[in-house]
Amino acid sequence: WKSQPLYHIPYETSRLVKLVLVAMALYGIAIWVEIPNLVLSLTMKFLIACSFPVVLYLLNFYSQDEIRKVRELSRTVLGPLKTKAL
Repeated sequence: WKSQPLYHIPYETSRLVKLVLVAMALYGIAIWVEIPNLVLSLTMKFLIACSFPVVLYLLNFYSQDEIRKVRELSRTVLGPLKTKAL
């Protein structure tokens, strides 16, 4: 905090707050959901954890540049898999 006047770093505060709130909400849901079956419980918690980037996407967290980079990366990684499957 004291270094900001000397060297300003432009934090994206709204994005950080959105990230923390979504993480807290999903964590709360994961704690709240109690399933007696261990396999089902772990599966549900895994799905909740996997929903984190999806929820951020739905809340317009990612910039257009970040979305474009993920699409390019997915084409690079999944492209060879598609041609092998055919």
